[in-house]
Amino acid sequence: MRIYQTADVAERSQFGYWHDVICRHFVPAESRLDRVHAFPATFSTHPLGTYQVSRLAAPRHLWTRTNENVRRAPHDEYLLSLKLSGTARLGQGGREVEQQPDELALYDTGRPFSYLLDSDILLLKVPRQELEMRLPQAQRYTAVGFGLRTPVGRLAARLVREAMDLEIDDLPVAGERIGDCLVDAVAAAIECELAGTVDRDGAAAPLLDTIKAYVMSHLGNRALDTVRVAERHGISVRTLNRLFAAEGTTPMRWVWMQRLSASHAALSRDGAHRVTDIAYEHGFADPSHFSRAFKAAYGLRPIEVARDRRS
Repeated sequence: MRIYQTADVAERSQFGYWHDVICRHFVPAESRLDRVHAFPATFSTHPLGTYQVSRLAAPRHLWTRTNENVRRAPHDEYLLSLKLSGTARLGQGGREVEQQPDELALYDTGRPFSYLLDSDILLLKVPRQELEMRLPQAQRYTAVGFGLRTPVGRLAARLVREAMDLEIDDLPVAGERIGDCLVDAVAAAIECELAGTVDRDGAAAPLLDTIKAYVMSHLGNRALDTVRVAERHGISVRTLNRLFAAEGTTPMRWVWMQRLSASHAALSRDGAHRVTDIAYEHGFADPSHFSRAFKAAYGLRPIEVARDRRS
């Protein structure tokens, strides 16, 4: 576990030090204090395989990830926050939640957000594909509190709390499995507490589901684009973009993630296939581009996943 304390630096530099530490471990964002003063804060963190669990305790300050931050430094994770004490107010996608003690809330680092903190919180960093594989509509549930109303929600919150106390930095395989269990519990909690409660246009929902089913059955078509999809369903490209924007993404970004996910599943299932064949089968025209995108998403090259399967 790594621990950072602003008490270790000069008082005039404490907030700047805090800003740099948090941005380095999560995402670049703007931070602001109401007034300049000493900033006694502590941050501790340790990995759970490809996941990361951290604890932050700090005086009142505001974090804002802007469109410019997103453009300059794109990230592709979700952050799950568990409020332990104090004040925590999270806003994203037109929603805002003031978290209650022991309440969970989710936000997406790939989109702008604001987070006002005067509190002690836990944060679980989750790669996008790990959550969306379990909860495809995860963007619908950002900036909404959960974890208090059902036994499954309370279990998820308790598991996140207890994960912070684990000392298994030298056991990456165990950490990965524990991280998987945490995300399973969080997805189950969201489904139990929030499914059907977050606003979604009743007319748009069936159409979007139909479009997604069509895309999934045509992933191997390299000519698949927004124009083709929109024309196939009798809508404009603008309407298509609006349907996916309601879920915090774009049509082609969603297609891209489904292609990568399907490719990963194929490599994991049958490593004997050549990587190039799998890339072509799932709509990628350039194997080198596929390999770079795959590694960016999963932390491994496609050949490494195939090699692991064969061994």
